[in-house]
Amino acid sequence: MSYARMLKDMIDKSNLTLREIADRCRSRGVPLDPSYISKVQSGRQAPPSEEISRALAQACGGDADDLVFEGYTDRAPQVIKDFLASMAGLLKVAFEAMAQGNVPEEALALARKQMSEMTPYRILKSIIPILKLERDPSDGSLCSPGPGPMRFSYPDTQPPDIVLPMPDDSMEPLIPKGAALRLQAVPDYRDGDIVIAKHGTDDYTVRRYLSMADQIALLPMNPNFKPVCYTPGEIVIAGRVKSVSHELPRS
Repeated sequence: MSYARMLKDMIDKSNLTLREIADRCRSRGVPLDPSYISKVQSGRQAPPSEEISRALAQACGGDADDLVFEGYTDRAPQVIKDFLASMAGLLKVAFEAMAQGNVPEEALALARKQMSEMTPYRILKSIIPILKLERDPSDGSLCSPGPGPMRFSYPDTQPPDIVLPMPDDSMEPLIPKGAALRLQAVPDYRDGDIVIAKHGTDDYTVRRYLSMADQIALLPMNPNFKPVCYTPGEIVIAGRVKSVSHELPRS
């Protein structure tokens, strides 16, 4: 993705006019003319300085680091561009090798699609934390410390440790439908944890948690169910499944 295309995408998503963007930049101490912004987003003007790039991105509500990095990349010699592209390609291969057998194919296909739309900087920024994996000695599952815990609050009616029934067979064979799930209220969670999540007014969902770029993927174990993805603000994580119990069938 070129600098001009990234800036144009930011401007389009902001729903602001070039005059409004120029006014916002001016309020940040970076006076710009709308005609100049038009030339930059169309590629008729070379990428500007880091100060201007940050002002433009912040005015549009975009990621300033992404735009700044793309500006430097556009101005870099071809050998640097080729090196960054090669590094991004190697990380993609490493990510796929790690994900095979640990991530459902549907989620892996979604990750491939997302990566195809990412800049080398975004790939480096997103995949490196995922590749820093370690095994949980308690159950051998893959987990990642990630960039830090995600905080959430519990409904006032919910005690810190409750039991809920498994609502469906999406986690079979590990968790059968109807099994009793003991929910543990924890302040943070890791990739691979089985969590109970709620989206809007929907019923609660039990899935494995996976942080992927700017989204949260909820992954089933039963191949008849598809993974679902949300942004962090779209769902409430009620807690981690601490233990599972169910009645054995009588012979």
